[in-house]
Amino acid sequence: MHGFGRGLVTLIKIYDEKLKYYRGEDSLNISIRVFKDLCPKVGVRLEEYHDAFSTMLASEASEFYY
Repeated sequence: MHGFGRGLVTLIKIYDEKLKYYRGEDSLNISIRVFKDLCPKVGVRLEEYHDAFSTMLASEASEFYY
């Protein structure tokens, strides 16, 4: 889990706010493609995606998630 924590911190740091999913008018498909592209680059493994998912959310989408 230690590696995941480091990967998650890196993911948070490099995630471009413009590429996050904000609300229904945004493209969820594009946001998911960006998420799936970034995760392996920072060391987040496929089985950890569910723990890192909220990283791709912003504004209304993040509020709804939580």
